[in-house]
Amino acid sequence: MNELQSQELENIEQDERFTVSDLDSANWVFKKLDAINSKETEINNLADKEVERINQWREKEVEKLQGSKEYLQSLVIEYYRSEKEKDAKFKLNTPYGRVSSRKGSKVIQVSNEQEVINQLEQRGFNDYIKVTKKLNQSDIKKDFNIADNGALIDANGEVLEGASLIEKPTSYSVKVGD
Repeated sequence: MNELQSQELENIEQDERFTVSDLDSANWVFKKLDAINSKETEINNLADKEVERINQWREKEVEKLQGSKEYLQSLVIEYYRSEKEKDAKFKLNTPYGRVSSRKGSKVIQVSNEQEVINQLEQRGFNDYIKVTKKLNQSDIKKDFNIADNGALIDANGEVLEGASLIEKPTSYSVKVGD
């Protein structure tokens, strides 16, 4: 942020109501907005540097602990497994933690999904294939007629129920600098 932008920030008085009435007053507002944006960028850059430094520190500290954590977990899991082999109903539960297990589910591993789909279609097993249907809104807007109330009318003159064309409100954006 340069000296001129610093002065612009200091001169902002929000107590009295300012109105933009001509090109000079609009230009004044843009200078104020530019100064605010510059200060905001400066603050964000500083914060980003600090956040990055703290995140690096955190990752380093957590990484130090990860090896010990994995080792200790492997010890208690090994104990749990050996006891579970002896007694299928064994439970390991202490005031400081517990170990539980859940048998893995069976999943289908597919190397080439399209090939499997083609085989199912050839064999007549279409019930095992999902078909996703979605409206093609751009073609509907192009090919259908639109009534004054926004109703969509197809080539046969029939109204498409459950759908209508609406106009979204105008959006405005203010860009400063650049």
